[in-house]
Amino acid sequence: CDGCPSIIMITLDDVGYNDLGYISSDLPFVSPNLDQLAANGVKLTEYYGQSICTPARTTLMTGKFVHRTGFNTQQGRIEIFPISNYSVPLSHKLLPEYMQGAGYATHVIGKWNIGHCHQDYLPWNRGADTFLGYTGAGVTYDSHRAYGNASYPDPYS
Repeated sequence: CDGCPSIIMITLDDVGYNDLGYISSDLPFVSPNLDQLAANGVKLTEYYGQSICTPARTTLMTGKFVHRTGFNTQQGRIEIFPISNYSVPLSHKLLPEYMQGAGYATHVIGKWNIGHCHQDYLPWNRGADTFLGYTGAGVTYDSHRAYGNASYPDPYS
């Protein structure tokens, strides 16, 4: 997108408000690179997050409250696991799709965790020009296994 500002969105799991250096009362030294990005960028400080990965990512990527997307305790589906056969419905347009529509190049790195039950739900079919990461929850960076469990399909064997 010529003339558009660069946008880098960083989503972290299991991080409390006091866990980043620039706002921490006791750990001001833990995240110097993130602190520098925050100092020169826009910080979302009033985001109403969810306590579980899939609902949190779904809310952020769709811009909708989690109960509007099907990921809450009332509807029974909360987290997308490696063997899950459901995803964020295609009727919900995702942030990368909107960004592509505005002319941005979009790249997703890390945990997708909002659907992989069919090709249509994978990142490159939901607005990501490129994707490097894993699609479900619980995959470790060192073993590339879901929850360290060999009973889940291992794509590297």
